[in-house]
Formats: sequence, C-alpha cells, structure tokens
Amino acid sequence: MPASSLTWSWDRAASYGLPKLIAELRDSIAGPPTFEALRKLDAVVPDRGGSTILFPLRYAAVNVQVVPANPLSITPPSNITDILSAASFDWAELYAQIAIDNRDINKVSNAPERAATMMRRYAESAIRDFYKLINTSLHGSGTGTETSHGGFGFYLDGGSTGTLGSIAKTNTWWRARQKSNVGAMSIDKLDSWITELAADYESPQLFVSTPAVISKVRSLLQAGERVVNAGGENQEFGALAVSYAGVLLVADASCPAGTGYLINTNSIKVYTDSNEPKMEKVSYPAPAQIWNVSMFSQLVAGALADSLRATGIT
Repeated sequence: MPASSLTWSWDRAASYGLPKLIAELRDSIAGPPTFEALRKLDAVVPDRGGSTILFPLRYAAVNVQVVPANPLSITPPSNITDILSAASFDWAELYAQIAIDNRDINKVSNAPERAATMMRRYAESAIRDFYKLINTSLHGSGTGTETSHGGFGFYLDGGSTGTLGSIAKTNTWWRARQKSNVGAMSIDKLDSWITELAADYESPQLFVSTPAVISKVRSLLQAGERVVNAGGENQEFGALAVSYAGVLLVADASCPAGTGYLINTNSIKVYTDSNEPKMEKVSYPAPAQIWNVSMFSQLVAGALADSLRATGIT
C-alpha cells in the first residue's frame, strides 16, 4: 500500500516529528559567533534540563605537604585547606515559535512522505532561532538575572553586591577582573590582560568583542607580524577569527559597543538541555499553525576571577 494512502494526521506527525528532528539536528547546525566558538572549545555542555545545575568550585588553594620520611607511611599530610563548594544555577526555558503556513500543510496533506522533508526545514529554522537567542543572551546588558540570561555583562560585572549562583558577590574570589575606560585598543593591553589571568595559573581561551574591535586587533597583529594562527580548521568560525597567544579572537555584533570579554572556558560553560524538546500547538489562526518548542539553556560561571571584562574600548 503506498504511503500516501495511509490514514494519518498532520498534527500528530508534526508534534512527534519536529521535536525528534530538532534533537537529531541541533548538534550539526552551526550557531552564531560566540555560541559556536564556545561549542568548538567544548564549553557548551549537554545536560538534562529542568533541574538545578551545580558547578563545583575550589576557592582556596590545596596546601600540598611534602613528606620526605617513610615513603610507605599512610599518615595523611597535615594542614589540608582544599575548600570545596558548588554554585547553584537554575535553567532558563527558551521558546522558539514555529509558524507553519496552511498552504504548506495542504501541499503535503495527501503526501505524508513529503511531510518529513518539510518538517526538516522547519526544524532547522527553529534550531537557528534557538542559537540566535542564546547568542544574543550571552551578551545581555547585564541588568538581567541568572534565570533570564543576564549575559556576560551580569556574570562578569565585578560587582560586590547580590548573589550569583547562590554565592554572594562580596567574595573577592567570585569577581571577574575589570578593565574600564580602556581607550585605544592595543596588543600590549591584550597581552597584559592575558598575563594577569595567567599569573594565577589560568589561561583564557577566548576574547569576544565587537567586529570593529576585533578588526582593529587583527590589523595590529598583522602589522606587527604577530599572528599566531590566521585560520585553520579549528579557527574557521566567528567571522574569520584569528588566534593570538592561544586566545581565539571572535567578532560578534551582539557584543555591547566598546566591550570585550576575555573568557576562561574551563570555568564558564553554556549548559543546554539534552532532553528532546517539548512542543505544543498554541494557536491555529486562519493563515497558519503556530507551535511552541521549548528547550532549556543556562550560562554558568565557575571561577569568575579566571575571566576578565574590559569596557570603554575604542
């Protein structure tokens, strides 16, 4: 019996097929610059969404004791000061609204074998919308909250009031480095920021700023013949990014003007829901069906002092 003669329902097919396709395709579709850079650097972490995210922290050094006596001794070293804790972050639920024209539905109403092709197109569009929303949220103004994607500006604001991940910002180890009124961008300034973070045995992997700032940095690097990596298979994203001193330079138009973020991706992660997306039809107006597809996402900051925010860049 041909597939087109089977009794079937578009609504049932869409409510089942679209979430399946989104779950299948979301890891293979490229995202906007910052999100894609984080993903390439393994800083986008799939996890079961909807429950609290716990991010382990060590905010005091391990006092390593050298015991040169009996090597077979089982006596533990003294003065262990390794203090462990965990920051607690809530998920943010993001919605993508899919509008499907009734004319498109009518085109496949008698040909269900064609419906999968059409749904794939809509699934790809929904994934891109998700990634755009996450990417824009990463560069939020900083006035939001943890559950509404306050963005790098909120997480790395260096503030001493309020809480972040249920931990008070009064803790100096929970504050990002700040560089304000930077003025004209220079490679020496970028070098000094990288060196400052490296002094604590941490290395930033990502510098995100506006296209204008990144373009200026590229020009300065090329003029001084200081380009370490001008491309390659691991750097061909983020608007022709280059890598300098092991730090990937990414141009993103979502970044606030005059702002740059030097990110340690070992400490700052974007968590995305590994569950299959949830989908519901919310309205059926005359020209189209409208479906809501929901997924969870959250930016999680680990050791904030491992990252840096610079403002006032010209």
